[in-house]
Amino acid sequence: PPTTPSSTHRAFAVLAAGLFAINPCVWTYSTHAEVFALNNLLVCSLLYLTVRYMRTLDTAVARAGALVMGLGLTNQHTMLIFEIPLALGVLVVGGEQLVNVRQLTILFLFFCLGFSVYLYLPVATYSQPYVSWGDGCSWEGFSRQILRVEYGSFRLSADDKEPGRLYEGMLFWALEQWNGFPLGLPMLGILGALIELSLSLSLSL
Repeated sequence: PPTTPSSTHRAFAVLAAGLFAINPCVWTYSTHAEVFALNNLLVCSLLYLTVRYMRTLDTAVARAGALVMGLGLTNQHTMLIFEIPLALGVLVVGGEQLVNVRQLTILFLFFCLGFSVYLYLPVATYSQPYVSWGDGCSWEGFSRQILRVEYGSFRLSADDKEPGRLYEGMLFWALEQWNGFPLGLPMLGILGALIELSLSLSLSL
């Protein structure tokens, strides 16, 4: 059971959401007609569903999270940065409730349902749209679009001449996130996580 009033949790939730919304990087990309705005929405949805499952242990919430994970990967591969640790956390917390053949199969099917958006690519190619990313009717063209070969599959940079750009990009992103929040507020988030972890450990002992 929580050791603090629910109103306190709501206040911190509003503060966290507000700080995320006014972050310069998030704000900039959320106001453009690009993949980043949808990516922000899906990441926020996934974080919400993760927290909700941690509090309720409702399998329906876990299935909704799997659906969002599949949908997120059709929009941007960088969703994996969030999906892998969050999925592992949910499975650890869920324990035997989720880690069994039946539930894992259901979660996988929900993931595939979200990922099935890619099946629209051959249909879109067949209709000969004015703007197209390639031939989605052939397996080669279909796989190139799924793997985003032109942008660099599962990379933050499509520059083949600089393979180390992944690490540079991750470092640059981390510094941008840090500088985007005033008054050292990221430290408050780390401190809050440590306090929550210590409270959880003390309750379990």
